Amino acid sequence: MQNTFSVPFQSFLVQLKRTWDRACKDDEGSTISVAELCVGLQYLMEKADKERESRKIPRASILRDPFVLINLRHYCMLAHGAYSDSVTAICSKTPLVESDIVQFQLVSKQEQPAYFLAVDHLTRNIVLSVCGTKSFQDVLTDVNVETTEFLDGYGPKGIVAAVYWLQEQVMVTIIDEMSKYPDYGIVLVGHSLGGAVATLLALLVRKRYGISVACYSYAPPPCICPSFVPLTKEGGVTTVILDTDLIPRFNPESLDLLVEQLRTLDWQQVYFSNSELHSKLFGVAVNYLGEETTHQLSRQVSNYLRKGLRKGSQQALDFGKNILLSKFADNGNVKEISKWQKTVTDIGRSCWYQCEVNTKEMKPLKLAGNIWHIQREDKRYFGVVSDQGEYWNRIELSRQMLQDHRISQIQLALQQMQLEE
Repeated sequence: MQNTFSVPFQSFLVQLKRTWDRACKDDEGSTISVAELCVGLQYLMEKADKERESRKIPRASILRDPFVLINLRHYCMLAHGAYSDSVTAICSKTPLVESDIVQFQLVSKQEQPAYFLAVDHLTRNIVLSVCGTKSFQDVLTDVNVETTEFLDGYGPKGIVAAVYWLQEQVMVTIIDEMSKYPDYGIVLVGHSLGGAVATLLALLVRKRYGISVACYSYAPPPCICPSFVPLTKEGGVTTVILDTDLIPRFNPESLDLLVEQLRTLDWQQVYFSNSELHSKLFGVAVNYLGEETTHQLSRQVSNYLRKGLRKGSQQALDFGKNILLSKFADNGNVKEISKWQKTVTDIGRSCWYQCEVNTKEMKPLKLAGNIWHIQREDKRYFGVVSDQGEYWNRIELSRQMLQDHRISQIQLALQQMQLEE
């Protein structure tokens, strides 16, 4: 799991830990560490990936319109361009030339995402591209998930603040460019955090300025209150999600369901499965103690694990470590035995922001607009129309769930996507 501790996954673990603590606040014996969460997630992930291998996509729902696919590809390029550190770099990732770009800020600050504003003569649109999470300052916007008032509803506090800031930065220029190109449309695009900001800004522009805008939001987190869903469908918001991407499924309902899965796990099975946790601890034990002694150790560890997750697992680890320490303290093998445990603990500590546990209930947040779900089948990609149903309230654990969030992966999938004849 240590290779997956990206910024989105760090935010996910923070909120998952908070949800667990809120669910178990009256049960002192059910506390859990970030490292233990990772062990449980790894187990569920491996299980889900095996079940997903036999999945087949219903052909009736697959994208057939080549013009829709062209637009999805084009605006994904423009969303990717916002991650650039110079105008030259933007142009290298997009069909734009430098003279097309009329305003930009390519360094993000807290609640002030990077962006660029351009006149896209190819599609005859004025395009605002908002950058997603690329710095620690963006993380502070991401994790500010308490809701606040927005228009006649609500939205995530950090994202709403970014929307109001961006409105002040760009609306004068957008209106000016509209006067120069009166027959051009307005399109807002973004990826991840940028997609959420673009979505809420599209609502704000329509309501406050009476201007019709289109929005292409790639891999956004849920960011609108339920009452806004019909408005975004009617208002030209398109959400694009790649297969098992974690972030669009990251909402209070999905966290509650995942915590319930983790709480009801058979933790003996987790610890004795063919996971890294088992193979590292007991693989070392077999090598140095022999099979018979290791089986005795395993039985004792099982007894400890029956006492509960937190207490039992820690006692099991201490027991195993002490057994090995007593036998091999003189030959230097102790470091090898405990290396995996230190690695998992260090990873957990590195992702935790030392922030206080938020015990407030989070209000429900939904994905916006019309959803295109890019699904993977036998190493091929297909676009499938999705609705706002319960499917998006469940996290699809997968080895790919972080890679599927990357803008480069989404762009590659769109390039390889096959239309159903």
